[in-house]
Amino acid sequence: MNICDAIKSIDMKHPYITRQSWNDGILHDHPMMFKIQPSNSPDCCIMYGVGKPGPRWNPTKEDLMADDWVLVKP
Repeated sequence: MNICDAIKSIDMKHPYITRQSWNDGILHDHPMMFKIQPSNSPDCCIMYGVGKPGPRWNPTKEDLMADDWVLVKP
């Protein structure tokens, strides 16, 4: 799904989003999934992955146009 539909679909069971290509592509061998928690807080969209959470995820044009966004459980 596109990023807008993914964000609209977020619920308590699935509060994060990720791109399927992040998990199928270069990160395939990495045990930790990258996921994003959209928010209206001063931290903006928080990215979780390797290490501690990082505030203010900066999407690429490809990320914004992608249609492989999926919901993720905590």
